[in-house]
Amino acid sequence: MPPRPGEGTPPEIVQLRNSVPTTLQVLASVVKNLDFEGRPVEYFDANFTASLVSMMGEGYRLLHAEQKRILPQIISLSDQYIESDPVRADALMWFGIKSLQNQSRKRAGVHMERCVSWLLTKCDIPNANGKPRTGRSDLVCPDLETFDNHQERAIVLEFKRTIRERWKEVRDEISRSGRNVWLLTLDDSISNNSVQLMAAANITLYVRTDVQATLERNPRHLRSLDSLVADLRHVVGRASQRKLVGV
Repeated sequence: MPPRPGEGTPPEIVQLRNSVPTTLQVLASVVKNLDFEGRPVEYFDANFTASLVSMMGEGYRLLHAEQKRILPQIISLSDQYIESDPVRADALMWFGIKSLQNQSRKRAGVHMERCVSWLLTKCDIPNANGKPRTGRSDLVCPDLETFDNHQERAIVLEFKRTIRERWKEVRDEISRSGRNVWLLTLDDSISNNSVQLMAAANITLYVRTDVQATLERNPRHLRSLDSLVADLRHVVGRASQRKLVGV
């Protein structure tokens, strides 16, 4: 049974949900578990997609393990009220399950952003958290100063776990702001028609190499994640050169 109108998430559920490690804590565990810290830049240059897929998978595994730990506590909390207050028992169960679902969905994009930022930093690609400017879990390359003063020289990296119709949010942002937006996804359900529509909206889409191989060539708007570092090095190098000469 869903909660009554006006009811907020019970504090017991909030406390349980907040006991899950933060995205930064999860990232630290992912890097440690995969033994990535000591690997050279060349490894990530050559294996960017595979590294990102591994980091995402390990992050999901860690989050699932934490949520699996919490689920019995939600059930036990609800059971306490089955006899005395069945409405509250149902609300606790509803909020508990819904909170875990929302947490998984919201964390997917944030975790991907954290992983890409870690990989880019490892590859000596300057990047910054774009949320203060864009309001989203984005990355800005090379930095916020360039974004603020010469937006045409900056790249905004956006992340979508699945594409479907969500790429239209990026289209609307480009139309509204004129930003250079590159959309990164690990989704493997992408059609040629979707790529064509995104290209028409001036979206540069980065996908897994195996996904790119199944789609029609479009070098300008359909790129492999394995080329992301090289592409960003070109953009960052050009922006740095212009900054040095004061242009």
